[in-house]
Amino acid sequence: MTKVILDIQISLDGYIAGINDSAENPAGEGGEALFNWMYPASGEVSAENKKVMDELIKRTGAVIAGRRTYQMVDGWAGEPLVAPYVILCDEEPAEKLGDEPEKFTFVHSVEDAVARAKEIAGDKDVHLLGGAQTAQSVLQVGLVDEIQLHISPVLLGDGVRLFSRIPMAKLRKTRVIDTPEVTHVQYEIVK
Repeated sequence: MTKVILDIQISLDGYIAGINDSAENPAGEGGEALFNWMYPASGEVSAENKKVMDELIKRTGAVIAGRRTYQMVDGWAGEPLVAPYVILCDEEPAEKLGDEPEKFTFVHSVEDAVARAKEIAGDKDVHLLGGAQTAQSVLQVGLVDEIQLHISPVLLGDGVRLFSRIPMAKLRKTRVIDTPEVTHVQYEIVK
């Protein structure tokens, strides 16, 4: 069964980007620390973190992101897309961005985004990877099955908060992988 999984990097104080995030600095001030486990200064990803990344790629059949994220990262230009993307937006952009524009589908409602992503994913999972507003919207309508957080040992103090304006949910912890760079915690949403 296809699952919808919110999978995102987050600071210990709950931010997915620092203040002043922009196209020039999508992670905001200090936010690059959230990605140290994926892009370490040494250039070598630890075996445990590589296993988490490889698993994510293997399970991903489609990705949901918001238009703001899509525009801020220029359609992930220069980054190989692991799966087709469904972009939740009010209005489809006149020009598609990125190196693989055929891999983007634009939809106008949360329910349509999830339905279309599940259709595209087939027997794989749908990953909700980009944007706090999009994540909050999918959580609000109860369409997330799992949450996987990659908690970086950093306090950003301010920025883009992930868990705002969402309904209460009961979670069951299903996995914890602790590394010096990040703690990966996976939860199932109890429905």
